[in-house]
Amino acid sequence: MLKFEDKKNYILMIFPVFFLCICNFFIFNADDLYAHFSAEAKDSLVVGNYGNYRYFIYALSCLLRWMSIDYFDNIIVVSLIYSFGLIYFCCQFSRYVGMNQKYTIFFCIAVAFHGFMADLSSFTMAYWNYGISWLAMGAALYCLRTNKGFPGTFAAIMLSVVALTSYQVAAQLLILAAGCAYLHATIFKPEARPPWGALLRPVFVYGASCALFLIMKKLLGPEWGRPVHFAALIHNINPYFINVWDEFFGGKYSSIFPIHERFFYFISIVFIFLYLIFGIIRKKEYHYFVSVIVVMVCLAFAENPFNLPFDVFWPSPRSLTCASFLHAALLVFAVEIVTSYRPHFQKFFLYAGAFFLLLSVNNQARLFMERWQQTQRDIEVGNGILNDIQRVAGLYDGEKIAVISSWRNVAQLHTIAVMDYASSAFSTGWSPVPLLRKLSGADLQYASMQSSVCHRVPVRWDVFKVGDVVVVCMQ
Repeated sequence: MLKFEDKKNYILMIFPVFFLCICNFFIFNADDLYAHFSAEAKDSLVVGNYGNYRYFIYALSCLLRWMSIDYFDNIIVVSLIYSFGLIYFCCQFSRYVGMNQKYTIFFCIAVAFHGFMADLSSFTMAYWNYGISWLAMGAALYCLRTNKGFPGTFAAIMLSVVALTSYQVAAQLLILAAGCAYLHATIFKPEARPPWGALLRPVFVYGASCALFLIMKKLLGPEWGRPVHFAALIHNINPYFINVWDEFFGGKYSSIFPIHERFFYFISIVFIFLYLIFGIIRKKEYHYFVSVIVVMVCLAFAENPFNLPFDVFWPSPRSLTCASFLHAALLVFAVEIVTSYRPHFQKFFLYAGAFFLLLSVNNQARLFMERWQQTQRDIEVGNGILNDIQRVAGLYDGEKIAVISSWRNVAQLHTIAVMDYASSAFSTGWSPVPLLRKLSGADLQYASMQSSVCHRVPVRWDVFKVGDVVVVCMQ
């Protein structure tokens, strides 16, 4: 049973995450628009999850469709699944790795408001994917921590399969939990010798669950799903490891990953490495050397190995969210090391930690407001296009619309856009018509046209008719 203080802490941690989730439902996201307002909206979650091998969520999507329940009509429920799942996993993660529990609130909030999490939380259509995966991973760590025998291992494998068939990235948190547990034991309990079981059992569970997942993928398909080409591993391995450096010093993620997080997380990584190297030199214990290797493996896994076997290397911030847990854990470990030698610094770190979290929450608020501006811009441009469609061909149910645009379109604001984060509804091929359907209320139908039908590059947009299709040309 949770103590009263624990319940208060859970509520304290869940509420800001839940509030952010609710707010995100009022901002346009390209994938959410398609899932909610396209002509295929009824089947979009079913098809999308099946095509990405998320069989557990696919089964739930089929159940919702059969019961005629609209996912987007239940924003409170799915926001609770997301927020409670995230906080529950963070608490189980902190307990598994042996983190001092007085740092749990800081750890949970630091993870929830990490820059990369802004991308993840912007995809409201997948809140139950994320939440269910975190709940499964939290339960898996609980089983591994409380039951050292076969039942705990078997239960963890099954729960890991649930995560792999909900949101594949979450299963990699087992590797990070194992590594952080070994690292924490090496640093703070060197005389007890770090337990190999805490390191190897999660690794075994991850490997076994991945094997089961690959068998399911082979048996259940689909053949037309997201293509996986293991030949791409060779091509992607170099940019994969370069991306570890780019997270902190490249400009790719600078608009979403704030400078204070990059600075302190990087400093904590360097500090941990130096501390371990000093331990190797001074104490000559092999555990310190193993811990160096473990931290390197964790940093590599946090980059998401699932990005490797695809033709297009696409390390979007939401695919790197495992790094959020690793960064925050290493920062906490660094603080624990300092305060173990200098206890009088604890009060300083209390205020410094609160200020750090305040900056992270402020960054999320800034990103939210700029995405809100993008939404308002999309509405403005969408209404302008609808006015031109009304003038050229009228608006009516069943009307075929083709929108030809790129990232250079007049609606796209580039202030915080990074990869597919904060993209305009007019910057993808699948979201413009759903947006126009939402704004007009008409049952507009998607049509495909070659870009060659656009005879010039318009400053804003051109609207004209080609046969029975209304064509909208943008930059």
